[in-house]
Amino acid sequence: MRILRVCALSVVLTVFLGLPSERGIAQETAPARCGMSSGTFTTGSASHRRIKLLTDGSATGGAIFVVANKFAVNTDGSPRSYHLLDPKGEKYALNNICNAVVTAFNAGSEISCFKASQRQQYYDILTQVVRERSAFGFSERGYDPQRDSEYSLGGDFGLDLDEPEAPLAAKPPTYKYPIESSPRAAGKRKFCYNCISGSCRVCFDENIIKVTSEKACFRDKGKYAGYLANLTSIDPMASNSPDPENMDGANLDDPACRHEIRVDAEKMPGVVLPRGALGADGEDRKVRIGDIAILYNLHTARWAFAVVNDAGPANDFGEGSVALNRILRSGYKSPPPRPRNYKDAKALHIANKVAMLLFPGTKATFDGDYAPAAVAKAAKKAFEEWGGGDLVRARAKFRDCLNVLPESYSGQY
Repeated sequence: MRILRVCALSVVLTVFLGLPSERGIAQETAPARCGMSSGTFTTGSASHRRIKLLTDGSATGGAIFVVANKFAVNTDGSPRSYHLLDPKGEKYALNNICNAVVTAFNAGSEISCFKASQRQQYYDILTQVVRERSAFGFSERGYDPQRDSEYSLGGDFGLDLDEPEAPLAAKPPTYKYPIESSPRAAGKRKFCYNCISGSCRVCFDENIIKVTSEKACFRDKGKYAGYLANLTSIDPMASNSPDPENMDGANLDDPACRHEIRVDAEKMPGVVLPRGALGADGEDRKVRIGDIAILYNLHTARWAFAVVNDAGPANDFGEGSVALNRILRSGYKSPPPRPRNYKDAKALHIANKVAMLLFPGTKATFDGDYAPAAVAKAAKKAFEEWGGGDLVRARAKFRDCLNVLPESYSGQY
């Protein structure tokens, strides 16, 4: 009799107080609400041969849902990523020159900045090459982003991209491992400066730093004068005009080194994928450079509307542009101060899970226009269509998929 009273009380509480019953919980986590199928992705990681993901059928666009355990910041694509007079990024460069795959050699042997025993020799060789060439004509002067009143991050372009609910309270990190941006794989073509004195040299990778057959390319004028011309995989696809504050006229008289800032990683949220592609095993459709991505930070409840902008190493997963990580941490309308140097940039690392919805084959949507507003508009439209018509439905469906797949792998990738 007592048991019956307890059961009756439970039913009453469930009905009148809205407490979740076991049936209700099962409905919340049922795959039918998400509507995606389970799959795997074969990785290049030594820790995880395969990771879990969800996929839509090709008839519904073939979207891919996956969860990264962290998101490192990748500064590539910012016009102020690398500077030879600030090789460690201690003053005004956003990154360490090592991460640009700038390699040093002495007597034919590579000197690695990633080995503690060789690191000082690496910087000594780099300093020698710069000194022997009179700092390539540039002075010890960097760019202070926090004093540039003309530079605009753009907000959310009137698209209401931040979710109306208050952001979540701060939580402790769930990723217990060091977070570092991983250098991309070396390209086929390099340009090297030989030391005038001795048998050393420094070489630049064409995939990251623009080079010619005669030199590495520096921006020769404007507020970014002296910074190396830094590239990402999406740069050759972009045909949009630079934002007005980035039209500095650099290298107008040097066509081989001319590099307009059509894609600025501080403005455009971009995702880095292993080898630049990701897809379910056994499926032909893959997400590639230029495709749409929707991301959600589980600790801040912030959303980002992005594209895949770069290729990373096969053994790393969970990396985004300066703009992407900033938005995932703070939203579109409340940006923190812009980072001044490498230390500030690393403060944008995200040490918790970030869920992603990726749309294969959507590169054609942009027709070369990767301006931040165009990216936000196209990504929002794709997300709404996937979710059933508006952002509220799309976010609810996304969270249902997150219930189905709360993580794609455990620990480090």
